[in-house]
Amino acid sequence: MNYTMAFEVKVKKWGNSLGVVIPREVIAEKRLREGERIALEVFKVGNLKDLFGKYPDLPSGMHVKRIVRKGWK
Repeated sequence: MNYTMAFEVKVKKWGNSLGVVIPREVIAEKRLREGERIALEVFKVGNLKDLFGKYPDLPSGMHVKRIVRKGWK
């Protein structure tokens, strides 16, 4: 199962490119290994907290969890 996770990082200069460092807690939780391919979705925000509550039409996490659990029975 794929789970998404939001976290905030700083963009840093890396040679002629820009890069980000994935926090070790995320690496451990997602069990990431060197060489694995991952997908990133990038939002430029002043504060990650600004994202939450911005989309009131989306169902809540609890609502989605209830829907998914119905399929487990």
